[in-house]
Amino acid sequence: EFEKAYQIDSSDVTLVFHLADAKSRSYYGTNPEVEYLYEKALKMLEPDPIMMQNIYGSRAMAFHRAEDVRTAIRYYEQSYRYNSKNISALSSIGYCYERLKEYDKALKYYERYLKLGKPGSKGYQFVEESIAYIRQEKFMEENAQKAREAASRPKEDPAEKSNGFGNGNGGNGGQNGDLVVEVTVRPHAYFGREGDHIFCEVPV
Repeated sequence: EFEKAYQIDSSDVTLVFHLADAKSRSYYGTNPEVEYLYEKALKMLEPDPIMMQNIYGSRAMAFHRAEDVRTAIRYYEQSYRYNSKNISALSSIGYCYERLKEYDKALKYYERYLKLGKPGSKGYQFVEESIAYIRQEKFMEENAQKAREAASRPKEDPAEKSNGFGNGNGGNGGQNGDLVVEVTVRPHAYFGREGDHIFCEVPV
């Protein structure tokens, strides 16, 4: 019965399984024909990698558009797992991490993309520009952190003292004293000072 049905429609995975099962029972074991049927049933159940890539990729973009970038990352990773040739998923993951300001993770995926991408392509240029932006942001953050640490430490700068001889208030009819003005300069996040010179470090 299964044999006749199989001759009519061999694309029904349930039918292929039952035919393999029936033949294995009748043979009290297995043989090349039974193994072929079992393997065929298994392959029929395997998802098409391209279709799975498209499904997960589309789902990732849906969450991305909804501003749920963490969930988008998860589906971009699934999309790439089904088709490792789809390297645009790597740049998309990098961009998601960039939006989350998780720059180290963003750089990791961007750099993986550059190893596989085509130099000169729009995607490649986008990733190069993104990496340059992230490195600048990291540089500025590091400088800001240094400035915050410097500001938290007590600091006296003798160069900021100004003496005004005879310009003080004498008080009670006495002679004028000296006026001493001391200015404390708060460290800036990006600019520094050495003597009379203002400087700023920038990445090149």
